[in-house]
Amino acid sequence: MRCGPTRAPHLRAVVVNFFAPWCHWCQRLEPTWDAATSAVHDKYPESDGRVRLAKVGSSHWEPGRVPW
Repeated sequence: MRCGPTRAPHLRAVVVNFFAPWCHWCQRLEPTWDAATSAVHDKYPESDGRVRLAKVGSSHWEPGRVPW
């Protein structure tokens, strides 16, 4: 996956949640993340260009072996 301005050049900020279903902290964050994502996307539509929240599945990484 390539990240950076080439993927979303029109957005000022992109906040990414790297989610893994086996991660306890990811599971705890999920309801709050989903609610925040809905609220932010409702308040600031994509055409506004201010902010986007995104979730990237990282379940192919083993626990404790995530490279970031």
